[in-house]
Amino acid sequence: MRYLDTSVVVSLLRPEPATTTVQRWVARNAASGLHVSDWVTVEVSTALSILQRTSELGASARAQAQQTYELLCGNTFEVLTVRRSAYALAAKWTAQPELSLRAGEALHLAVASLADLEVVTRDVQQARAARAVGVKVKQIGST
Repeated sequence: MRYLDTSVVVSLLRPEPATTTVQRWVARNAASGLHVSDWVTVEVSTALSILQRTSELGASARAQAQQTYELLCGNTFEVLTVRRSAYALAAKWTAQPELSLRAGEALHLAVASLADLEVVTRDVQQARAARAVGVKVKQIGST
């Protein structure tokens, strides 16, 4: 079972160089249990809004991407609640400068770790940090 971080989900929702790779990977692995969290939902909404504000995504495309995400959450992804213990673990990891983790990245790793899920990410640095703290990780369509 796997946890998709925001970098993977956003690639599903808008055209970018890694979209086809990510879509194929998700299609092949959907039956094995794909998870996101409430935090992914916040970050997806933020990313789509930024793309709209910067004119990389029109209003109708943004609305379609949001609707697609909601459908995926209803039909393909299991949405995990972010528990208080995940915040504490994320804080512990962000306090380790050698990991170079931002808060959001650490929270993804903590949610996945506490649920015993493999993190699927496009983020090279996050994958490196995951390995360093012992979180299973799969890196696809790297950024």
